[in-house]
Amino acid sequence: MSAVADGELGNVRAAKEKLKRLLSGVPEVNGIGITRLGGAYALKVNLARDLGDPVLIPEEVDGFPVLKHVTGRITKQD
Repeated sequence: MSAVADGELGNVRAAKEKLKRLLSGVPEVNGIGITRLGGAYALKVNLARDLGDPVLIPEEVDGFPVLKHVTGRITKQD
């Protein structure tokens, strides 16, 4: 991996941690991860249900777009 890619990955990881802090009190959030969008890094928020309030989840964090995906409730499988 190049130094530029390493730096970009570090930046998106920091943005992910920031987003985790921002959404820590939102019970519908199942998970927050890093993905690719058009060859660039983006953040992804998995939700148990649609929040209806688009203001709760930012469109971007530190220049990285935030994608929302409704996965439904996640439960342990036996």
